[in-house]
Amino acid sequence: NTVSVINTVTNSVITTVSGFNTPKGICISPDGKKVFVMNCNCPSGSPASYISIINTTSNTVTGTIPLVGSSQGEGIEVSPDGTTVYAAASKLYKIDASTNTVITIIPIFSATNGISISPNGNRVYVAITGGVAVINTITNTVITNILIPLVSSVRGLCVNPDGTRLYVNVNGVGGAGNGVSVVNTADNTILSTLTGFSQVWSL
Repeated sequence: NTVSVINTVTNSVITTVSGFNTPKGICISPDGKKVFVMNCNCPSGSPASYISIINTTSNTVTGTIPLVGSSQGEGIEVSPDGTTVYAAASKLYKIDASTNTVITIIPIFSATNGISISPNGNRVYVAITGGVAVINTITNTVITNILIPLVSSVRGLCVNPDGTRLYVNVNGVGGAGNGVSVVNTADNTILSTLTGFSQVWSL
């Protein structure tokens, strides 16, 4: 239950930060000053998930953000402008990154996993059971659910740099069809699915 800090020049561990409870997702602010860590607080039935905040200068935990009413937290991302943190834990929590407070809670009505944000910050994509929930960050509403046929679980996902494609890792029913689905973000349709993978987890 730790976070390791790695020097990317030497690929060596500089230090290890402790004090977490089943850490799952992790992201860093665009200015590099804060790291946000999702604590799953597993197993199911445990108290709500929460976010730990690491100061990257001191490499210490300087605060926590409770996610009231959450469970099984996993996905977490910071908006491209650094103002907002999104955390998926059975719901989508929208958090003010300057005050570390929850602004709003967006119902998802599904188990949630990974998160990705469009480059312009207008869309948040959340991995859900059998597909992806698409959230409008201006209205804070789910505008559609992209359902992927014959998929038992969706974990990781990411948007390409120009925001035109969403890549979603999928695990097929019974292990068949494990791969990566490519979504056209203009109309939220599936263009293709690349197969030939073992169990896929993150992108």
